[in-house]
Amino acid sequence: DFNPGFFNYPALAFYVNWIVQAGYRLATETSGLRQWGPSDTLPLDLVLIGRLLSILFAAGISWCTYRLGRRLMPKLWAVWAAVFVFWMPTLFRYSILSVVDLPLALLSILVLAALARPPTNELRRPLWIGLLIGLSASSKYTGLFLAVPYVVWHLSLHQWDVRAALLSSRPWLAGLLTVLTFFAINPYIILDYDTFYWNYAFERQHMALGHFGRLNSPLSEYGW
Repeated sequence: DFNPGFFNYPALAFYVNWIVQAGYRLATETSGLRQWGPSDTLPLDLVLIGRLLSILFAAGISWCTYRLGRRLMPKLWAVWAAVFVFWMPTLFRYSILSVVDLPLALLSILVLAALARPPTNELRRPLWIGLLIGLSASSKYTGLFLAVPYVVWHLSLHQWDVRAALLSSRPWLAGLLTVLTFFAINPYIILDYDTFYWNYAFERQHMALGHFGRLNSPLSEYGW
């Protein structure tokens, strides 16, 4: 059963963890996946795999920050930007956890990097951006907001002519690929809509109240 049964977040990060953990089990245990089922506590090796993935995502964020910086600023500044991001307390803390924010951050930087490249008439760029936005939204629902800088970028290519921008097929194809990607990874949002509705309603309340309204202090998440 591939239904996560939990829709506070989309399923991409869950499936990535499952694929890596299943591959590890198949490679290291003679029983394969036959005896792999729910338990009261997570096996230590699976916890370490989740944390290792987070470390790789964090390293990827730093590297992609450097690559994005190289397109926008001198090399030395790009290096410093990557270093500052790598040692940012939030990123450093999340890199030892298993959270959906890290793949979202990595994919967000890839979207911005694609937008920062010199404009061309190739269809491949909008489709690539549409795919990345779909993957971002499949990591965390707020990833869908990456469509905003894409729309602004597309309008700028048409000299801010809204009519010409709307008549172009590229944003529609990119949007279609975003939607298809999202639902290809998250089909149970439709197949198990009742559970999704209640989980998503909780997240809407969480967004309305925010961390500052739910924690003892803004820094209590860090033990302060």
